Amino acid sequence: GPSGMNMSFMRSLRFFRLAKVLRMFRTVRFFKEMRLMLDCVLGSLISLGWCFVMVTFVVYMFAVMIVQGLTQELQGGDRSWTPEQEQAFLSSFGSVGCAMLTLIMATTGGQDWGDTFSLLRQVGGFVPWAFLAYIAFFVLAAWNIVTSLFVEKALDLAEPDLETKALELSSRDVADAQELTKIFSEFDFEHSGTLSLNELRSLVDHPKFRNYLRVRGIEIEDVDLFHRMLASVAADDSDELSIQLIVGACLRLRGDASSLCLHALCYEQKLTHRWQREYIRDCRERLGRVEEQLTELLFS
Repeated sequence: GPSGMNMSFMRSLRFFRLAKVLRMFRTVRFFKEMRLMLDCVLGSLISLGWCFVMVTFVVYMFAVMIVQGLTQELQGGDRSWTPEQEQAFLSSFGSVGCAMLTLIMATTGGQDWGDTFSLLRQVGGFVPWAFLAYIAFFVLAAWNIVTSLFVEKALDLAEPDLETKALELSSRDVADAQELTKIFSEFDFEHSGTLSLNELRSLVDHPKFRNYLRVRGIEIEDVDLFHRMLASVAADDSDELSIQLIVGACLRLRGDASSLCLHALCYEQKLTHRWQREYIRDCRERLGRVEEQLTELLFS
């Protein structure tokens, strides 16, 4: 009735509220470790399911083998067993399900596998050795495979997504810009918000600033060329350059040149060569017209 529909609607609202809380965990940096654990748990559910399938298959295979071998030894053997021994065999390996439970307990700490081996050792044959092969397989192979699978999944999930990378890059740029502005302001003795060529030279030669630039991957080899480049960008004949302009140029110099920068440089060179060819052709045409007019004036 309507009450049932209202209850289902309220449950859906509760689910969306939980999704909103998980979204908050992703955005707040304080919950970074908690978000990572949640992502690992949720992202490993499929792998966990396949691990259960693999473990169940291996345990079932060994359980069938041990139960069949134990049945043959108990029924076909000449030895007589006490009621206590038969009860112990039946309680641990009375069926395939009981055998699977015993094997799981022997490898997960619910039961000492030495006690189970001592019980199967009384039977003899290949049964106790099959049990030892099962223990060796799980200790040396199965659990290590499962652990490595989950560790690899956790490492993949620990990689930051695009939003986190963009946020970290933006935060680093802001922090570097603030640090550079602070350093440049220390050498702005006139407190004008600009730096002259001499002030820029003394700043670049300062060990603190040079080490800071090297750590950030910024190299300014020729200060005069750097100053002329920024002056041409600013289109100002003055010797003073804005601190914000210098900070922006230093941030753009950080790191190696990207493929886009190289392609842009090649494109600008092609445009420059094209402009030079057009300019030379225009100059030749004008010189030709001037030569014709001078010839007409001389022979007229």
